[in-house]
Amino acid sequence: MKIRLPFLLALFTMLLFGAFEMLRGISAPFMQADWHLTYLQIGNIFLFDSCGYMLGTFCCGWVIGRLGMRLVMILGATGMAIGTIVIVTGSSYFMLLPAFFFLGLGAGFLEIAANDVVPAMEKTQEGQARYFNWLHGVYGLGACLFPLVAAGLISTFGNWRWVYGLLLFAVLVILVVALVRKRSLLLRMPKTKPAGEALKPNDRGLFRSPLLYAFLGCIVTYVMAEMTIAAWLPTFLMRIKGLTVGHSSAYLSGFYLAFTIGRLSAPLWVNKVGNVSAILMSALVAILFLSLAIFGGPYFHTFFWLAGFAFAVIFPTIAAMASSMFPEHSGRVLGMLFTSASIGTFCVNWLIGAISTLLGLATGFLIIFVFLIALVISIVIVARLKHISTYPAFKKGAS
Repeated sequence: MKIRLPFLLALFTMLLFGAFEMLRGISAPFMQADWHLTYLQIGNIFLFDSCGYMLGTFCCGWVIGRLGMRLVMILGATGMAIGTIVIVTGSSYFMLLPAFFFLGLGAGFLEIAANDVVPAMEKTQEGQARYFNWLHGVYGLGACLFPLVAAGLISTFGNWRWVYGLLLFAVLVILVVALVRKRSLLLRMPKTKPAGEALKPNDRGLFRSPLLYAFLGCIVTYVMAEMTIAAWLPTFLMRIKGLTVGHSSAYLSGFYLAFTIGRLSAPLWVNKVGNVSAILMSALVAILFLSLAIFGGPYFHTFFWLAGFAFAVIFPTIAAMASSMFPEHSGRVLGMLFTSASIGTFCVNWLIGAISTLLGLATGFLIIFVFLIALVISIVIVARLKHISTYPAFKKGAS
């Protein structure tokens, strides 16, 4: 199997995203000390980053159909480069706010473009599932390894900005490749419409399709379950289970290590059982493993690690199914999926915080089972709608 340049660039991009995600948390204490920021100001900085990302993913599906994947990659890399340069050179809170907004905006554009490489180069649902799992597995690899790299660089150079400088260099590599290798990256010609032209029937069919919203339901419920682990597991283990900070962090790291291994190994089994079955089985196994980890006592805490395997294939497999079911609008569909994912991330932290405040953290953390059960219901609805969806009729021009 020949790996083409666009997919290699997409892999490098996702590895970079994993690194940026981890660096944000690692650098926060150093930013706070250097610029004398309050916790509220740090929160506002990261909020601007998330708002930029949401705007980027929301707009990118529309933009990619008109400008093409290559130009969107150029715009995304440029936005990330601008934001990172200001972070490296800036010295003011009010400079950091737009810097992180541009960083998030560029990341949203670049991530959708990287994911849209898969449906552009692979048309079968099985092939897309394989490539999406590799793509998102590399993201997990960056998230697992970069904290160690960042800690080593900060210890060596004594300056956290050097680490952002390293990532800036990586962003510039993406930008240069996109600018120079025009022919290699032109996987899909942009689709243009005259200004003011009404939506074609197939466009209306996309937004009228219940299948699209079932996929969005799958993504939102999955992301809310994963973010419960990512944001609240250490706190739950410390406050409720009485573990130390080191042990609690180790369980989270173990979860994402298994998560990464699960994604990289997904092509060995997902296509054999089918995408719907793989998601359904993974969600049910996740419920089982988390039940054992939460209710089974100290010796069962290692099931938090094993739950990472269960979570691993769900997101990329949903993305593969959705893009293959709507091939004419894969960029737009991926943009909606990632925007929905970011909305889910916003909602889950507020929801768990509110429930934990009212009823206690033990109850708040247990809402993860509600998300996973909702995911099971959503994927069953997807399986049903795949057979009765009216979207193909719109693709053929029916009104």
